[in-house]
This record gives sequence, C-alpha cells and structure tokens, in this order.
Amino acid sequence: ILPTRLGNAYKSVETYGRDQFRLDLQTFNYELHGIASARLLQDVDDTRAQVDFFIGFVGQLSLLSVVSLLVAVHVPSGTALVVAVAWRGSRRRPVRLG
Repeated sequence: ILPTRLGNAYKSVETYGRDQFRLDLQTFNYELHGIASARLLQDVDDTRAQVDFFIGFVGQLSLLSVVSLLVAVHVPSGTALVVAVAWRGSRRRPVRLG
C-alpha cells in the first residue's frame, strides 16, 4: 500500500498481470496490445498523455512553489537589512551633529 491513491492505482496496474496471469508487466502489455482494437489503443495513448501532462504539471508546480518560497524569504530579509542600515544611519546623524 502506497501513501496516495495515485500510487496505489499505479501499483495495481503493475501487479495485475502478475497476479491474474503470472506475466510480468512488459509481457502483459505486449499481449494486450496484440489483441486490443485500434480504438482501445488510441484511448490508452490519450489517457497516458493526460496522466503524463498531469505529472509534469505537478512537478513544475512543485518546483515553482519552492522557488517562490525561497524568493519570498530572501527578498524581504534583504529589504529589511537595507531599511535597518538606513534607520541606523538616520539615528546616528543627530548624535554627531549635536
């Protein structure tokens, strides 16, 4: 059992041929492609393209969120440093003049 439903679905696809027909995944796929209709093969290809797009989208979204988090942490801290230095300078000037 995997931690997500998507992982469990992938695992069930991988183990179905072995559990039902004692065939490894590669042999099972070749046998299925040999007897499947052209329409079914097209549906499988379309579904695979949608899943590939979804996985790619999730990967890119994860990368974008990590980069955004790093930028969100870095930029305000740099700005705060500049403001603190300017504030320190503005507090020292009256002391030097007086």
